[in-house]
Amino acid sequence: MIPHHSERSRRSASALLGRLRLVAAIVAIGLLASACDISWLTAPFDDEAQQAVAPSPTATHAPATSTPLPTATMFPMPFSTPAVHATATPKATATPSPTPQPTLTPTPVRVTGLAALLPTVEDLPNDFQLDSEDADLTAAEVAAEADNAPDYVAKLSEWDYRGGASRQFSLPDPGFSEFISKLLGLQATVLEFGSAEQAQQALAFQYAYAQQRPGWDLHTTDVEALGDSSMALTGSADYQGTTVRAAVIFVQQGARLYRFVGISGATDHFDTTVDIAKQTIAP
Repeated sequence: MIPHHSERSRRSASALLGRLRLVAAIVAIGLLASACDISWLTAPFDDEAQQAVAPSPTATHAPATSTPLPTATMFPMPFSTPAVHATATPKATATPSPTPQPTLTPTPVRVTGLAALLPTVEDLPNDFQLDSEDADLTAAEVAAEADNAPDYVAKLSEWDYRGGASRQFSLPDPGFSEFISKLLGLQATVLEFGSAEQAQQALAFQYAYAQQRPGWDLHTTDVEALGDSSMALTGSADYQGTTVRAAVIFVQQGARLYRFVGISGATDHFDTTVDIAKQTIAP
């Protein structure tokens, strides 16, 4: 059995030992805190602290803070017509120059059947006969009466000559009485051209040529209006070696030119020739 005062002493010693252990622990913690200062973790982040802790920037950090490289959306290419647009509108040279077509130098249209427009034997004084007929006059045949046939052919081409016809009549075996009183012969011609204007040009040419034709002595004379326009000449002519009287009537009607040449002996048959022209031109 332990004495009572001994029990008290044991308890006091135990309490003292506990206090010593607590003090030792606190001292140990203080030493550890002094040796490992971590106060910078909770201190304010100022410039000096940044310089002390963060490393100096290096070249490797520059790209991270530089302005991003331009992109196609930030700096678009200057506007220009795409190459594909160059072919959208064909170049002028893309279409070859057209080959001249026949319509640029048209072949004159040939007109036939014009002889039906000329007088017949029934339209002339009694006893007349048909000496000759050409129902399809070529340009060369028309120009044959001129001194410069090639020039006349060229003019016919300019006037778009399309065709013609002629008839020649005469009083067979006229005697002296017929020579001094009757119409001895008649030539009727019709020519068709490309237009009324061209027919008028042909009329002017024939009218001027007849006045200077060798062996003919013709002068302008008045004539009543026939067709769209008309002109007349009268005078003398050399007919088969004999001097005769001549009357020439020109009538332009549309694109056609009519010419009537009446031959007589001693008597002027200008009026007879005009009457034949009027009957021919009348619709």
